[in-house]
Amino acid sequence: MNPEQMIGKNLEDVLSGLECSAIQDINKEYEGEEPSYYVSALDSTWEILLGENNRIETIFLYINNGYPGFLGITSNLKRENILDMFGDPMFQKDESTHALLGKYGAMEKYERDNYYIHIEHELDNGGVKKVTVMVKDPSV
Repeated sequence: MNPEQMIGKNLEDVLSGLECSAIQDINKEYEGEEPSYYVSALDSTWEILLGENNRIETIFLYINNGYPGFLGITSNLKRENILDMFGDPMFQKDESTHALLGKYGAMEKYERDNYYIHIEHELDNGGVKKVTVMVKDPSV
């Protein structure tokens, strides 16, 4: 699975490149008025969020659950490593604590040609937890 080649495309157009035995199901969730659809891996290493017409709008790569890496990003990389690899992010946040939701690890967001990359870290300057790949314009 190559998220760079999948983001923004129709799910049916990329299904042949996915190992179908790894797909758990196409699920439907209601958040507000509109349902959202997503495809998830049996091994919990990735999820794909679908928009209108089954367009792939967001891909979640769970690096800490065993996803093998993306653009050289692996679970053992610290924040300093990410900054060395990609330079200054368009947005970054240090570890924080939310009153109701608890602690969050640090994160960085980078802009690419057709998508954004959001990198989340484990707590206490840990390695990479999750990489999220998002289309720039979900309405296209």
